[in-house]
Amino acid sequence: MNLVRFNDAVKYSGYLPGATPPICHKNNMIVVVDAEVMKFTTVFGGGGVRDKLIELNSQDIVSLNKAIIADITN
Repeated sequence: MNLVRFNDAVKYSGYLPGATPPICHKNNMIVVVDAEVMKFTTVFGGGGVRDKLIELNSQDIVSLNKAIIADITN
């Protein structure tokens, strides 16, 4: 699995880097959530623009995206 390059992020997500929300993506994509995120009840992510954040329940992010949970930071 590869991370998207900074300059290509908008092409895949529909959002500028740093603005991509954890849910309700403009483009259909596979979502992978790091297993470490699941240690937290709520997490913050991009709010669609770079100067906004959204706080969500980590389990809701997985459920709403039908996300894959994987150990990607170790």
